[in-house]
Amino acid sequence: MKISLVDMDSSNSLKSNQFLLITYFSFSTHFLTGYAGLRYDSTSLLFNPIPGVLTPASQSIRLRNVLVRGKFSFDYTIDQQSLQFICSPTFENLICITDRQKKQWKINTNPLILNFKDIHLPIRVDLCDN
Repeated sequence: MKISLVDMDSSNSLKSNQFLLITYFSFSTHFLTGYAGLRYDSTSLLFNPIPGVLTPASQSIRLRNVLVRGKFSFDYTIDQQSLQFICSPTFENLICITDRQKKQWKINTNPLILNFKDIHLPIRVDLCDN
């Protein structure tokens, strides 16, 4: 993610706000791509978390309202052993997960729990082919 800076000769408060903005985006980008394993490519979202990456103090990480194609949302949770997906009734069975070996699951209102030992990363999240 590239963030361009504005006039560096401006007031100190502007510089502080820029620093905070850059720090926030840098942290959130590293957080999403590191711990959560979230990536984008030209066709869909990719999740490629490193199993066991969470520290003992952080039992899980949850991302809410992750968007597919800008309007189909779901929640994503990662813990030491698994990934969990869930969506609202509005988007039930519209969003699919496909692993590297083309095994596919639909996201619905019941938590879909995928254990790391049972899937082949990375997994792709996109609209289902109906």
